Amino acid sequence: RDRAKALLERADDALRRTQDAPAYSEEELTRIQRLTNGAREALGEGDYPRAIRRAYYACQLLGAGPS
Repeated sequence: RDRAKALLERADDALRRTQDAPAYSEEELTRIQRLTNGAREALGEGDYPRAIRRAYYACQLLGAGPS
């Protein structure tokens, strides 16, 4: 659970930073937002593996280097 929350926070932070200097297409931003929303929903449902997968992928797309 903690890992899922940490990844989601990292993705959210990276997404906020991109809004200051948009370097992504509208399609990429839509995909990233869909992934972060899906991670948030999965976290709320207690589906931590799904939350981790979605947040991890969002981090990869954002270049946020999940660790």
